[in-house]
Parts: sequence; C-alpha cells; structure tokens
Amino acid sequence: QGFTKYCTAHGLCVMQLLSELFTEFDRVVIGYASKGVTKVKTIGDAYELKRSFSVEELDASPMSVVRDAVAAMTRAAYELVQTALSIFEERQVSLGVRCGMAVGPGMSGTIG
Repeated sequence: QGFTKYCTAHGLCVMQLLSELFTEFDRVVIGYASKGVTKVKTIGDAYELKRSFSVEELDASPMSVVRDAVAAMTRAAYELVQTALSIFEERQVSLGVRCGMAVGPGMSGTIG
C-alpha cells in the first residue's frame, strides 16, 4: 500500500527498490524449482509465479498434485512476503505487500 504515492516522490529509488526486490525474489523462487514453481514475468511492481502440471501428473494423482502445488505456492508466497518486508524495513520504506493465488485449469503459450 502506498506504492503509487511512493513512486511519485521517489522515482529513482523505486527502480532501485524493485531491482533489489525482484533479484531477491528470483533467489527465493529458484529454491522452489524442484517443486515446479517458476517465475512467469514481472509487470510493473507485480511478480507472477506459476506451478505447471503435466497431463501425466494429473492423470496419476490429481488431488495430491494439486495439494502439493498449492502448498509449494503458499510457502513460496510467504517467503516472498517475508523477503519484501525485510527489504522494506532495511530501507526504512513503509510499503505493503499483497499476494493472490488462483487454482484451476489454464493454458499458456508463446506467440510470435
């Protein structure tokens, strides 16, 4: 919370903060690679993750795959929030952090 206001007053600091934040987030996410968690992209101040499933995984044990995926994503999100709060405290920046999760079928691909 307060990110837009902070951006208006501290343009260069915002870029440095996001660079540090996303670099640390990348380190956290690498720790979850064995659980299938990967970074999708960043959009402004948003950092997007996913946990993909193969058809074979879902056919074999759909409930346990989804349960394990949700657990891994929840742990990763918690660690990302803690990382952000630590960086904010270190820099003496008063900002909030939000996380969201969607579970369900989806499809993605690259065009072009």
